[in-house]
Amino acid sequence: MNTAAPTAADIHRSALVVEGSTVIELSDAHLERIRRGGVTAVNHTVTRPYAGTIEALRDINRCRRWIDAHADQVLLALTVADIERAKSEGKEAVILGPQDTEMIGVDLDLLGTFYDLGVRILQLTYQRQNLLGTGCGEDVDPGLTRAGKYFVAEMN
Repeated sequence: MNTAAPTAADIHRSALVVEGSTVIELSDAHLERIRRGGVTAVNHTVTRPYAGTIEALRDINRCRRWIDAHADQVLLALTVADIERAKSEGKEAVILGPQDTEMIGVDLDLLGTFYDLGVRILQLTYQRQNLLGTGCGEDVDPGLTRAGKYFVAEMN
């Protein structure tokens, strides 16, 4: 019986490894890097910060079509179970996670639309103040605005 402790490589291979913030290069090179790195899931900044609604919708559509075209290697992560399934199938799970809410503004109907398109992580602000709260680049941080608190309640 082998009682040797697992190596770091053994632990890495068996773990669910999630890249917390990245921008996917929608290419075969990206898939090769993820495979080499043993990454299970990526939180993909699917559209640039401060993108408008139309640009964000186009970016999400382009990413969803890329996922569809690589279904043998990639899946859209809508739940934790999807990430676990990706691990068991040797695939990459892609979590759509924009870094700002400019594409939604305060139109809560759009919040539901982006959810329906697969967005599961949504950073409320980025560098600067917006309708929901203070960005990390501001000198003063009063926190979430009234609209931001309402928005969070709706997200929950």
